[in-house]
Amino acid sequence: MTGRIEARLKELGIVLPTPPNPAGNYVPAVRAGNVLFVSAQGPIVDGKPAYQGKIGRDISVEDGNAAGRIAGLNVLARAKQALDGDLDRVTAFFKVVGFMNILPGFTQMPRVLDGASDLFVQVFGATAKHARAAIGIQALPQNLAIAVDVTLAVE
Repeated sequence: MTGRIEARLKELGIVLPTPPNPAGNYVPAVRAGNVLFVSAQGPIVDGKPAYQGKIGRDISVEDGNAAGRIAGLNVLARAKQALDGDLDRVTAFFKVVGFMNILPGFTQMPRVLDGASDLFVQVFGATAKHARAAIGIQALPQNLAIAVDVTLAVE
């Protein structure tokens, strides 16, 4: 039987990607009791960066938002993997942290991170309402535009 979240993904026409391999010496997700920590995920598609460069210079805010959505899809794919394929086990989104590759003076990080936040709410509804931080930084691995780190409550 298809779970509620799988049915919602299908309804939205969303197919979760195969999660990219970790880019260093870490695990992609760690569970501690009823909390799942998903390591920061970037806009990686088929193993390659989809959006690289500085948001606001090399990448528009709109494209940064699209990059955030892709990073969010990778977060969901990682969570699904960590939860033995069952996203119905997610009971709450505690916190979403977005790190954005920007130049000094860029201030539209919340609009960029909305790409991931909007995706989570679109898929999970009120369960996905979360606290968050939208942080601009000087650089990200592989010159990625954004990386999204999520903490979830799970069963």
